[in-house]
Amino acid sequence: LKSGCSIEQRQLESRDALLRVLALFLPIAYRLLLFRSAARCIPHLPATLILSDSQIQILRIKRPKLKLPAQPTVHEALLAIAALGGHLKHNGYPGWQTLGRGWQELLNIDSFLSQAGLQHTVSNTPFLPQSPNPIQIELT
Repeated sequence: LKSGCSIEQRQLESRDALLRVLALFLPIAYRLLLFRSAARCIPHLPATLILSDSQIQILRIKRPKLKLPAQPTVHEALLAIAALGGHLKHNGYPGWQTLGRGWQELLNIDSFLSQAGLQHTVSNTPFLPQSPNPIQIELT
């Protein structure tokens, strides 16, 4: 929230304004944290558990040099998203701002294509809440 969403720079003065901004940014921060944690803790996990098929296809098209396999892992997908945000391959692990920029780019493209009717988006991401109730994931 602090780095990727620039919550401090917004200089919100009222409690209501802060709550509205948090309601907007918390799901984004949660998803990025889940994604990055999965990529670090269980890098061999299939990316289809976190990303939709259309998002994976977008990564393949936007970053053809990365050559994502037919079933990319979360680690491979995370690096592709970071590349969308400007991450350089040999520059260490991507930071929050780079991941945030890449994630925003991916969502913008996905949203544009779905609104233009150029793709059929199917939610196949069991780790993401489908309802307002939060989910709990235990990594053993």
